[in-house]
Amino acid sequence: MPRRKVAKLRRKLVPEIFREELRRQFKVFIEPLMEAYVEPTRTGTRRGQPVGMSREKYLCAQAMALHSEISELYPLSEICAFICGSNTSVEMVRKWRTESHFKQVARQAARAFASFIIDEILRSENYYTHEKYHRVMILIESLVLLPGFFLTDNKFIWVMRVLDDEIRHNPQDKENYSKLLNCITAYRDVLRIYMDMLQDNEREACEDEVDNIVRPILNKVDFLVEEAWKKDFITDDMATAIGAIQMSLTFIMSYSKVVI
Repeated sequence: MPRRKVAKLRRKLVPEIFREELRRQFKVFIEPLMEAYVEPTRTGTRRGQPVGMSREKYLCAQAMALHSEISELYPLSEICAFICGSNTSVEMVRKWRTESHFKQVARQAARAFASFIIDEILRSENYYTHEKYHRVMILIESLVLLPGFFLTDNKFIWVMRVLDDEIRHNPQDKENYSKLLNCITAYRDVLRIYMDMLQDNEREACEDEVDNIVRPILNKVDFLVEEAWKKDFITDDMATAIGAIQMSLTFIMSYSKVVI
């Protein structure tokens, strides 16, 4: 399991608009899971063996995807009141959170929900020129606070690798150039927000790790530009976005030197 963060982040008070958007997204995320979940029964289970999670407990484990120790995203009291239902107490949830199976389900849910948010971000193609830019940036800033998001191991990186490989094998597929640019732009914004949230004395500590993230992305940008120019795929909007990406990623790599 990757580390939660490469460095300590400032404890952050989350604007209500972020919380509302994440709660709305969580509702979409959880509905098919709850519809498919079959609550186990004791039939066929030996005495003394655990039966499994009730629907209430399973929902609560999934809702841990909204509970971040580094922010006021959704405290346990609000998860109990607004998501799990009035029959779930904070004391009960605290007890569940000590159980290994509950923790395992909660970790899986946290990673799955972070990937779900990334999918939602990536669906807003060309968002850097899109009227939905504000909403996408709300999702990006909220994503950084989620317990299931890891800077060095996330779906952005996986998607970039897949698209990069597809372009190399099929350089005539114009659509993938735009998708790769969109993914790189979104992850650039994630990195920028993440660096802004770092405590001042932690920026230099994570410099090498961020550098290792950014350099391969810059290489992908260079490849994207080279191939897109060859195929005459670059539009004015793409050229402007690519220039901004190269400049901001280079700045992010030297962020600690500049700020501290």
